[in-house]
This record gives sequence, C-alpha cells and structure tokens, in this order.
Amino acid sequence: MEKEYAAPLRFSEKKCSFVTGTIKKTGYYGNTLTLGIDQMGIYMKTILPLDYSHTPLFFPWDEIEHIEKKKNILGFIAIISLKKTSQKFSFEWRIIEKFRMVIPEGKIISET
Repeated sequence: MEKEYAAPLRFSEKKCSFVTGTIKKTGYYGNTLTLGIDQMGIYMKTILPLDYSHTPLFFPWDEIEHIEKKKNILGFIAIISLKKTSQKFSFEWRIIEKFRMVIPEGKIISET
C-alpha cells in the first residue's frame, strides 16, 4: 500500500491528530494517526516518533470506492474501501463528520 498510495509532499492543511485506525485488519494504530480530508482525498500519516518508519499515505477520491459507517464496541467507525484492491482501512467516524463538507456526494454509502 505504501508504494501505490505514497502521499505527495503536501499534506492537507485541515487535519486531526491522535486518531485511532486500522489498515488491512492487521495494522492497528491506537491514537497514533494524523488524518486530513480535503477536496483531493484522504491523507494519513503516523505521529512522531512512528513517522520515521511509516510512509505518509494519500488516497485520492477517485481511488475510493465508498465510505461505510459501522458500529463497534467503542462507537462508530468509517470503513474506507479502495477500488483497485480489496484493501480497506478504517478510523473513527468523528473524522468523517468533521470533514463531511468536502467529501464528494455518493461516497458515503450507509450510515447505521
């Protein structure tokens, strides 16, 4: 995923830090992600000191199939499905709520 979705030098100006998320169900990042969402897509990177060993990622909107809201034991999470692969990643739903105004119409498919 790092090679295919390596982030450009620019990171979204609007961002949230200390976010919990998962990548591919095996990578758990408890309060260690910084996420940004803008008109271009979703930016993701780890916070210091983890950022030295993890490449920042960028997922353009045209590569994102959909965003789904799911309930888990801690609340709601956003599951992001990618078009090219069967890979998914997830993070706290509150991030979607915060940046909803820049998410393209039709990307959010369900809210349970």
